[in-house]
Amino acid sequence: SSDLIRNYKNLKHDNYLRNIFSIYLKSSISPKLDLLIGYKNWVKNYPSILTSHNYLSHRPFMKLNFQLNRTTYLGVKTEFQWHKGLLYPSQSNINNIKNFSGSRYLLEVFGNKILFKSFFVDLIYKLEYDVPSNLNNQSTGNNQDEEPEDLLIEDPDYDYLKNQVAVTFLYRIDSKLSFFSFVVLQNKDFNHWRINTTNNILRSDIFFYSSLILKYKILPNFQINMYYNYENRNSNLIKMNYSRNTLGIGLQYSF
Repeated sequence: SSDLIRNYKNLKHDNYLRNIFSIYLKSSISPKLDLLIGYKNWVKNYPSILTSHNYLSHRPFMKLNFQLNRTTYLGVKTEFQWHKGLLYPSQSNINNIKNFSGSRYLLEVFGNKILFKSFFVDLIYKLEYDVPSNLNNQSTGNNQDEEPEDLLIEDPDYDYLKNQVAVTFLYRIDSKLSFFSFVVLQNKDFNHWRINTTNNILRSDIFFYSSLILKYKILPNFQINMYYNYENRNSNLIKMNYSRNTLGIGLQYSF
């Protein structure tokens, strides 16, 4: 189970309490093949919004993990989600819609490998299909209360087909210095969101995100992190286009 409470001093409408509960059963089909069957429950409440549609999601899943060799793992996961309510409060301005329930179908194929003892690569392909109960549900595109990595996992939109490829690199340069990179390329086609009613053109987005992090361990429990993030969305709905560059530095202490 995982809990998170986030309090915004200047943006009280974004305050939330989130709880994620997960349980699964694992069975070894063979020495190298494991089967996992489980259930995940998502709850997200907004105490500062009296009219908010709190979020609830039921997520049964099944997963296969296969160890190809000592340094290589492959797998596949399928998940069904039934959800209702708003995942992000910035969507609460959709006042004319009462039914925010829907279904989401996910298929993931993944693999990871250790190369040269110090280089780790992880690759995930995700196919995602969202079917809302009300086809008029549309996101505002202004979802700012989560980190970009969270938005990639928990999509705030409705009624779409999405293909996504994510690659993670981790390279341990020496005992103190390591490099981490996370890159995502995503294509999302909306099923009923018309941007041009004359020609019946549907909205379509291409999204790219990359994060580069350099970590230096000053002491066994203390390190400094320097990072650069780049985010870009190219949509045929012009007002949804944007790009963002972020530079940062931070200190991390492990207890």
